[in-house]
Amino acid sequence: MKLYRHFLLLGTAIGLMIPGCTQDEEKLIDTGDELTIQASAREITLKEADAGKEALKLTWTPASDYGLEEDVYYTLEIARADADYSEGLRRDMGKSALSISWTTEGLNDLLTDVLGASSGTMTKYKAMVTATIYGRDDLTQTAETEFSAAAFTPSPYTLFIDGDALGSPAAVMMTRENPGRFSWQGALKEGSVVFRTSDESDWPAYGAGTEEGVLAYYSEDPGTDVSIKIGQIGEYDIMADLVDLTYTVRYSEAPVPDLIYIAGEAIGTGSYEDAVMMTRQEKGIFTYNDWVEPGKGFRFITGKLSWWPGYVRDRDSEDGMGVRYFSTDPGESYSLDFSYSGENAGYKLITLNLNDMRVSIEDGEPVPSSLTIGGNALGNPWPWSEDRRMTRTETGYEWTGDMVRGTFRFCPWSASHATWPGWTRDGSADEYWTVSDRISDPAPELGFYVLKAGNYTVRVDFTTNKVELVCNVEHPDLTVYEENLYLVFNTAWDPWEGQPMTNEGDGHFRWEGEITDTENKVDGGVFAIFPTRDWQPRYAKIVSNDPDMAGKMGYYINDPVTNFDVEEPGRYRIDVYLDTMDIDIQKL
Repeated sequence: MKLYRHFLLLGTAIGLMIPGCTQDEEKLIDTGDELTIQASAREITLKEADAGKEALKLTWTPASDYGLEEDVYYTLEIARADADYSEGLRRDMGKSALSISWTTEGLNDLLTDVLGASSGTMTKYKAMVTATIYGRDDLTQTAETEFSAAAFTPSPYTLFIDGDALGSPAAVMMTRENPGRFSWQGALKEGSVVFRTSDESDWPAYGAGTEEGVLAYYSEDPGTDVSIKIGQIGEYDIMADLVDLTYTVRYSEAPVPDLIYIAGEAIGTGSYEDAVMMTRQEKGIFTYNDWVEPGKGFRFITGKLSWWPGYVRDRDSEDGMGVRYFSTDPGESYSLDFSYSGENAGYKLITLNLNDMRVSIEDGEPVPSSLTIGGNALGNPWPWSEDRRMTRTETGYEWTGDMVRGTFRFCPWSASHATWPGWTRDGSADEYWTVSDRISDPAPELGFYVLKAGNYTVRVDFTTNKVELVCNVEHPDLTVYEENLYLVFNTAWDPWEGQPMTNEGDGHFRWEGEITDTENKVDGGVFAIFPTRDWQPRYAKIVSNDPDMAGKMGYYINDPVTNFDVEEPGRYRIDVYLDTMDIDIQKL
């Protein structure tokens, strides 16, 4: 015990011998930094419409560290002016923050949820910032400021659209765009809607006010119809603004695809499968230039698999040219065609403008919107069994490909659709290579003839009504002539009664014999030439005013033709040259 006391006294003595200074002796430096705080506004009226805007910012100056080179920490407190700070907000701000700000929505939540503010009442508040240095409570600094603010009662955080126009037994949650602003997009039918604050009860709700586009708040059933009316089925964009108590109901903007098709009896396509692709001029604007029949309908679709989605006539359009978009079938009272009301059929330019949802019809160029070349010259005995879509040029169309001996003509669609309407050789023209005007109904198969197999370019110019045939490369090994030809006369009009011609080689055939009857005509003549014992195809007279076509044969398949004729009975020699399609008839 005595030894312990000796050690204790020794330790105390040593401690007293260490040089140093006490807190009272420490030198503090007045840096001149005075802590102050200020508010960005002295009086604030909060509005829900400004929910995202800055409403209040508190800023303070750096506090003095008294030359200690120690960190200074800040604490912010806010309370009602007549209350103790312990009843309000306290927030540690750390050692670097010198400001804090609130949006309108954030400050309103602080005032109402933390500080107990009443909506609509201007109330005074105080804010104090405290600066402290760790372990030196004696150096604590404070600064205060005041501001006044009036809070608001916030709109519901969720809103539901409900009503028979929705076509659903359950209310649907709307999208919260901003505080108090809600949107919804979708299909509605004729009926009405209201906006409910809960999907479990009918009231409270927002419904129609005293004017169009004005909302009213109903805490309970008012006993009258306060729903918002929907006049037409369609795709809608709906906005409910609970801040301004307004609403908007408008048709949704129609989607603007890259491809649009036109279909309908007015352009000769009765189904969506035969719809014709329109020409995209710019975003949202599509055109179709072709033959249009008056008094018949047409519409626009986005694909060739269904009528929907589609663009149809707006039944409320005064001039019948307004456009409505439907993603699904809206029913027959809304599925309405556009119609060309002119008196005569003709080439028209139909423009669909999805930017202003309008259709226009005006006179167009005499050029079809599409063209296909077909015929047995393309390698198949049936003219339209293969699709040969031609390429658009400035004045018409062109096509390049392999062809064999035979004929060709044109139609606007592939064989899967129809061979008429079409464009054939104009038999009444002065030049052989003249294309006819558009022929709506089946007509004689007056095709243009290809004499030798090869690779060809075919050009159609609708401004001059001319056809140009250019042989790029000949394929002589593919030029095949018939092995047999038969003369069938009016006296025994049956291919099985045909008299065989002598094959002289290289497409040259000859017959000599008596022609006894020149009075009784069949198809305008006394004989025709058949390559088989079937009724078609047939070689017959070319119908043309072109003098270069005199003495030429035409090749026809299953169509009305004009047979060859002679003036009087007698003995004749007939020579046929398939390489040039010449026929020489000599009376012996």
